[in-house]
Parts: sequence; C-alpha cells; structure tokens
Amino acid sequence: MTPAHPATTRAATAALRVAPRLALLLPLAAAGCIGPFAPPRVLEPGLRVEIEADVATPGAAIEVDEKTVADGLDVTAPIERLADGSPALLGVRLSLSKSVDWEDADKQAIEPFPLEPGTWVRARGSERDGAFHVRLLRRAAPRERIEVEGVVSAVEGDPAAPSRLALAPFAFALAPGADVTVAPDSPAWRQFFEQGPLARRAAKEQKFVPFTLAIGDSIRLGGQLAGEMARERDFDLDRSRERDAVKSSATAELHGLWRFAGDAFLLASLEQRAAHDRVERRGSEHDHGTRPKEAYLFLPDVGVDGLHLQLGRQDLDERREWLYDETVDGVRAYLELGRLALEGSATVMPHALADDLDFAQNLIANATWRASEEWFLDAYVIDRRSRDLDEFSPLHYGLRSYAKPDTGLAHWLELARVDGLADGRRLRGWAIDGGATFVADLPLEPSLTAGYAIGSGDRSTSGDDATFRQTGLQDNNGKWNGVTSFRYYGEVLDPELSNLEVATLGVGVRPWRQLSVDLVAHAYRQRVAVAQALRAEIDETTDGAHRALGRELDLIVGWRTRYVTSELVAGLFDPGRAFVNDDRAWLVAAQVRCKF
Repeated sequence: MTPAHPATTRAATAALRVAPRLALLLPLAAAGCIGPFAPPRVLEPGLRVEIEADVATPGAAIEVDEKTVADGLDVTAPIERLADGSPALLGVRLSLSKSVDWEDADKQAIEPFPLEPGTWVRARGSERDGAFHVRLLRRAAPRERIEVEGVVSAVEGDPAAPSRLALAPFAFALAPGADVTVAPDSPAWRQFFEQGPLARRAAKEQKFVPFTLAIGDSIRLGGQLAGEMARERDFDLDRSRERDAVKSSATAELHGLWRFAGDAFLLASLEQRAAHDRVERRGSEHDHGTRPKEAYLFLPDVGVDGLHLQLGRQDLDERREWLYDETVDGVRAYLELGRLALEGSATVMPHALADDLDFAQNLIANATWRASEEWFLDAYVIDRRSRDLDEFSPLHYGLRSYAKPDTGLAHWLELARVDGLADGRRLRGWAIDGGATFVADLPLEPSLTAGYAIGSGDRSTSGDDATFRQTGLQDNNGKWNGVTSFRYYGEVLDPELSNLEVATLGVGVRPWRQLSVDLVAHAYRQRVAVAQALRAEIDETTDGAHRALGRELDLIVGWRTRYVTSELVAGLFDPGRAFVNDDRAWLVAAQVRCKF
C-alpha cells in the first residue's frame, strides 16, 4: 500500500480537529434563525406559485414556491388523451387555435408536431371555460416531475397548512411533508422588492434580506446573523515554518427600510462585527466594532419615466463581481429604455478624506442590452483616480456577454482592456475570461463547467507596462448552478487576474432545490515568467524562470432556504515549479448566514 502524503495526513488530522467546531456552529446558527425569525408559510388566492409533483402522482404537490407576479399558466408535463381522443395535460383538455406558437426544445419555431400521448411539452396559456387555452407549445425533455406555474385560485383547509389548492383549471393535493415556500409580504410589497436595487440584492444570497418585521404600512426591518470559521494550512508553501492560521468571525446586521411617495425609499443598515485571527508564531489579531454599512435614498422616475437615482452610501456590485463589489459613497443613475438599460455613477470610497486612501474617485458608465430573458450584453468604462495620478489611475473598458438559463447552456465572456498610469508607467494590459456551464435536465441536475481566463503580463521594468490589472474593486465571487457563491478562480490561491492564465473545470449536482455540491479544479500559469509576489491569498514570490504556478481542487457544498444559507468549503493547492517552496496549502471553511 502506498503511504499517504505527509501533507495529506496533516490536512486530514487538522480537519478532524476543526470538524467538531463546525458541527457545533452550523446547527446552533441554523436553529437560532429558523426558530425566532421565520414567519409562518401561508398560501392564499392571488399568489403566483410554481408547483412540482411526481409524474406518478401528478395530482399531489410536493413543492410549492412563490414566483414573480405575472399572468397566465405555464405547464411542463406529458401529453395525455381524453376519452373522446382530445389532447390534454394533467387531465385538462387543451384548447388549440391557429395562433399557437410551436417550438422545439431550443426555442426555435417549427411546424406543428403530433401531440402523441407521452410526449413531453411546455405549454403556456390561460384558463378558458374549464379548458387550458394554449398560446405556446414547446417540446421538452422527459423528467421525473411535472411543473405548473400560475395564480392560486382556491385554497382548502387551514391557510397555514392547506390540504388542497387550485390553479384553475388544475387542482392539487399537498402531499405529506410538502415543501411550501411563500414570502410573508403582500403582493404590493413583493412587487416592490422585485425592482431596482432591491432586486439586485435579492439575486445574491450573501446580501439578500427578506425584511420580515413590519412597523405600520411603510416601514420594514430585517437583518442577518452570520458566523464563519476557517482553517488555513501552509499558505507560505513551507510546512517547516509555523505560520498556519485559524480565523473566525461573527456579524450581526440590522436593516431598516422606509417606503414613501410610491416606490421611493430610504434604506439604512448597521453592522456589528467581531473577528479573531490566530496565526502561529505571530499571535492573535482582533477586529470588532459597529459601523454604518449602507445609508442611501432611492428616487424612481425622476423627471422622466425610467430614470432613477440612488444617493448615499451603497453597495456597488455587478453580476460576476469581476469588475466591482464594494461599499462606496456617491450617486448612481439608472435609465431604463425597454431592452436597453444605462447606468452611471460617481463615487468615492468610504472615508475618502483619510490621508492614507489609495483611491479618491470612481467614475463608472455601463450599458446593458437584454437580448433575451436570460442573455445580457454589457459595455462599460471604469475610471479610477488617485490623488497622485501618476501612482495609479487606471482606465478599464470592455464588453461582456452573460447568460444563465435554468437548464441548458449558460455562458460568460469578458473582454477587457486597461490603460492609464501606474507607478509612472503607461498601462496597456488586456484580459479575456470565458466559459460555459451545461445543466442537464435530469435527476440531480448534473452540470459541467469549463472556463479559461487570461490576464496579460510584461517582464520589462521600463517603458509601457503590458500587465493587466483588475479594477481593485473586484471580488471574483459568483456561482454556476449551485445555491451559494464561491471564489471562481480558486478558494485557496484566490488570485487577481494579472499576468495569469487560469484553466477551470467543474462538475456539480443539485440533489434537492436547496442543496448543491460542486467540485472544481484549476490549473494556473504565469502569462510571462517573472519574479514577483502574486496578487493572491498565497503571495509567495515566483522564481522568474518557470511559468507553472500549480493546481487547485475545491469542494463547495451549499444549502439554502429563504432564511438560512450555509456553506462548507475545502480546498487544496499544489504549487508548481514557479515557486521555490513546494508544500501543499489547504483550507477548510464553513459559513452560516441567517436572515430575518
């Protein structure tokens, strides 16, 4: 038998020491959230929901999830035949007309196809005289569950635990232990939360706050409790030196929202944080205190329909957090013109008057074209200016394509360039980051992701500098088909895309709607072999002779409900020939966030 690698043995031993702490942290935080803050789940007529049921028992719903306010019915199920030979879905007669749009599984228009029993389709339409009047019929892949989305027309039994509900003309019984997720707010409040900056927050699980506490008709309170613990080993790539770290933190946030004059609102939040980092041979560091996190005013339709303003301290972020994810002070303007959305902002970092501030000003312009419901095209310019313009004043500009459908093929593509000045040298760097995720419409929702990212480099120390730099506002944090986000360039190395090539391959599954497991592998190379400290969590200096930086393997397990999110991460980095030291580095971390 081959003996285990010493680093692997130590990693397993340390993980066992950390495991009891994680096992205590996870259930305590989850119990603290679920008990006092989760509001009762109530179904009522007028709500729009999505129902999932097993094919074997299509009349018994096993999942009920509230959906965005919309019109009509959306049904995915196999075709049936009634006694008179008429086509039907879930026992309800289909009413077809010459205006029906027929599509294949790729949403391409086709000629009408035979509605044979057992043929899976996705149908959209509305109820009419007890029948399902269809406007669109699309071929669909067979699956284990049928899906029906529509407005609840009737509820039978206790509203807190109903026994039966109807989405006319369809009716369902709630199976024992059915998973029912319904927001606590009225339809007017739900629609309010689904627009503007609040919708952007809702799309990110680490920032979403449900505002479950009401004071009168115009004030909502909410917040978040979070705990995190991480064990870092051999981040200096030298196991002979004792520099390992244990990091822990706990935060409590309180958010207040005052809605006035229609959809205008004022939002403010406070954060209480306590962090403790213990590093071997270096002692401990503590960080605790209370700080204002956000405080801004949002004004919709200022003078012109679709022109919105956001003023004050606010969270500046975007979909992939590849460009920016920071708290800033300033003003943002949004202009919505149908499929085209324009955004501009002028901001400074918090405490901008401090003498040691590196950057004083951020000017950002972004244009987004919505090519389809899931596909977005962006063009942007980001101008950052420091007090001494020769020190670091980069100008970033680029294009982005991004699509994320529920199933099928998703993709991202970043094309970026940076000009400006840094350390007295003119910048002329470039970057490309592209990839795709395929999600199979099968049990467990298996997914496969492949990506490749390049940030240009330069070995010269004079003249123009061709090394790409990200904006300095980035977080490189996102998700593919999982329920929680993670560092998509690596949880251990966590590099900036600068003089770097990153190849990524990931596989994932979704055993349940709330649970995801992702296994992600990365391979790293310098674009140009130079002796430098990496812009990464592992900031050891490379030798300047070799390009191979190493490989990393990460495991991310996420679990998420409306009120509780937990994440367990394990990562192992195997350094390449570009490093003088070659001991493996690893990380084990857990995080729980509870919202109310």
